[in-house]
Amino acid sequence: MKRSPLMLSGITRKDRHAVIAEISDRISAAGGWIVHHELYSNLAVMIRFALEPTGLKTWRDSMVETALGLDDDSLRALDQAMAAPAPAGAEITVSLTMTFIHNEPDLRQIIPAVPG
Repeated sequence: MKRSPLMLSGITRKDRHAVIAEISDRISAAGGWIVHHELYSNLAVMIRFALEPTGLKTWRDSMVETALGLDDDSLRALDQAMAAPAPAGAEITVSLTMTFIHNEPDLRQIIPAVPG
C-alpha cells in the first residue's frame, strides 16, 4: 500500500538561499533525495523529496537545528509518520513548503517574447 505524501510547512526570516541549501543538505544527510522543486518568486519554495522510513527520524531531528520553523501540524504529521510501521523497501514522500519573511521586493522574471 502506498502512503500519502507528508505535507509539511515552515517559515523563516533567514536568507532563502542559505535555508534552501541547508534543508537540501539535511535531506541528503538523512539518505533522501529531492524529486522536484518549485520557486514562488522570493516568497516561498516547495521541495518534494523522498527518503526511506528510517531516514525520516534523522531528518526530523536535524530540523530542530535549522532556521526553518516547522508548524505544529507538520510536527504532528512527522510524529505520526514515524510511529506508523513501514513495509520493507518503502519510500516516504514529503512535500515541504518554506515561506520566507523579508522586506525584499518580489523577484521579477523577464520572459522574452517568442515569435510565432
